[in-house]
Amino acid sequence: MSEEFLNPQVNQQLVSQLLSEAELVKAEGLVNQAIRQNRPIVIHGDYDVDGICATAILWETLYRRLNYPLVRPLIPHREKHGYGISTASLQEVKKVSRSLSVQPPLLITVDCGISSAKELEKFRHDGGQVILTDHHLPPARLPSVDALLHTTELSGAGVAWLLSARLLNSSAEEFLELVSLATVADCVPLTGYNRGLVAEGLKILSQTARPGLQELYQLAKIDGKEFTPYHLGWLIGPRLNASGRLGHALDSLRLLATHNRDLARQLAQHLEELNSRRQDLTMQATSQAEKMVDTEMQNILVLTHSDWPEGIIGLIAAKVTEKFFLPSLAISQKEEVSKGSARSIKGFNIVDFLHQADDLLIGCGGHAMAAGFSLRTKHLDEFRQRVQELGQKETSLRESKPVLKIDLELELPQAGLELVDLLKKLEPHGIGNPSPVFASRQVRAFNIRTVGSDGRHLKLNLQDPETGTAISAIGFSLGHLNQEINEGESVDVAYQLEENDYFELPSVEAKIKDIRK
Repeated sequence: MSEEFLNPQVNQQLVSQLLSEAELVKAEGLVNQAIRQNRPIVIHGDYDVDGICATAILWETLYRRLNYPLVRPLIPHREKHGYGISTASLQEVKKVSRSLSVQPPLLITVDCGISSAKELEKFRHDGGQVILTDHHLPPARLPSVDALLHTTELSGAGVAWLLSARLLNSSAEEFLELVSLATVADCVPLTGYNRGLVAEGLKILSQTARPGLQELYQLAKIDGKEFTPYHLGWLIGPRLNASGRLGHALDSLRLLATHNRDLARQLAQHLEELNSRRQDLTMQATSQAEKMVDTEMQNILVLTHSDWPEGIIGLIAAKVTEKFFLPSLAISQKEEVSKGSARSIKGFNIVDFLHQADDLLIGCGGHAMAAGFSLRTKHLDEFRQRVQELGQKETSLRESKPVLKIDLELELPQAGLELVDLLKKLEPHGIGNPSPVFASRQVRAFNIRTVGSDGRHLKLNLQDPETGTAISAIGFSLGHLNQEINEGESVDVAYQLEENDYFELPSVEAKIKDIRK
C-alpha cells in the first residue's frame, strides 16, 4: 500500500491537470474580461449539496475575494425549473442579468450543463457567453461553449475549486471544506485525488468559521466532534439537501455563505425542520409504496402516488429496492406531467431499460443504478404496462440476491482499539474505499434490546465463548431481529469496527451489517 494512499495530501497543481490547461486559460480570460467590461456574471448551480457547494465557491471567489459586485448565484427550483440547465432556468438567468446591467451576461454553470447542448447554444446565440464546469458523464455531442472545464474524476465542487484557484492565483484552501462536503454527499469515489481533498477538507470542516455550518452542527449534535465522511454523508448532507427536496435550495446556499449569526441560526433551524419533515414524509410514503408491491407479478416495481413530493421519490425508490432487491420506479403523479425516479440492482442497467420506452417519455437520464424521468400523465397507464411487459423478460432478476462482501474473519479478541487505530490509516472511508467488513462466527449475543424512538435499531453485546471478551454492537434498522435472537444464543455476525467515545472513554463498537443464527 503506497505512502500516497496512507497519507493523502492535496496538490492543487497535480489535480488541475485533470482539466484542459487551454480551457482554464479561456475561462480565466472570460471572467477577467467580464469584470473589466462590467458585464453581469451569473453562476448557475444545482439543488443538491454538490451544486450548492460549487455555487458557493465561485460566488464567494468573485463577490468576496475579487470584490466584483455584478455577480449573482442562481439555484434552480426543482418543480419550477426542473433538473439542471433548462429553458426555464435560463430565462431566470436573463432576468437576473438584466437587473444588474444591460450588457450581455457571462454564465458559469457548476455541477450541470454537459448534457444541455441545445439550451446553452440558444443562450449563446442570444448574446451570452458560457463557461461550462461539470463532472457528469458527457453525451456523444458536447455543448458548443466559450470554455469547457470537465472531468468525471472530481465532484462538481472540485471542478469549481480548480477554477477558483486559477482566478485567485492561489491554492484556494479555504474552499476545501466545501469540496470535501460535496464529494462525500455526491457519492464521488474516495480514490485518487479525492482522498486528499476530503482528508484536508474534513480538518477544516471540524473547525469551520462558517456560522451556518456551526449552527447546523449544534442541531445535529456533532459540534466539537472530529469529522468523518459519515458525518457529512448522513448528518450534514441530508439537512442541506432537504431544502432542495421540499423547498428552495437557495436557503442552503444562503446558510453556507452568510456571515450573519442570527440569519445562520434561522436558516439552520429551517433546514432542520425541513429535514425532519422529509424523514416523516419518506417513511410514510415508503410504507405506502411497500404495500403496493406484488413481487409475485412484477420483476420491476412501478409505484405511483399523487401525494408523493417530487423531491423524495428517489428516496422511496431506493428504500423499496433495498427491501425487495428488485429495480424500482417511484412516480409522483400530477395532473399534466408526472416525474419518476428509478433505482436498480447490480448488473441491471436501469437507464438502458427505460430507453426502451422512450416514445412514452418526455425525458430520461442517469446511470446504470439510478435514473430520473418524466412523462405526460395521460401515458402513465401505458408506461406501467410497457415496463411490466418488458420486465417479464428479465427473468434473471428473480435469481439475484444481495451479497455482502466479507474482507476478513476475526476472532472477537482481535477486534480491539489497536485494530481500530490501524484502520484509521485507511481513512477517509466511503464510496470506492469502504470501511472493511469483518466476520466473527459462533459468538454469543446478550443484553439484546431495541433503541431509537421507534425501536428501529438493534443494540446488543457480542461475547467470545472461550475468552469471555465482549464488545458492544449496534445494528441500524435491524430492530426487527430483537424477537428472533434469544439471550445467550450463538450467532455469526458481519460488522465494521468503530471507536465509540460516547462516554468520553474510547471503546470499540461493532456496527452490524448482518447477523444470522
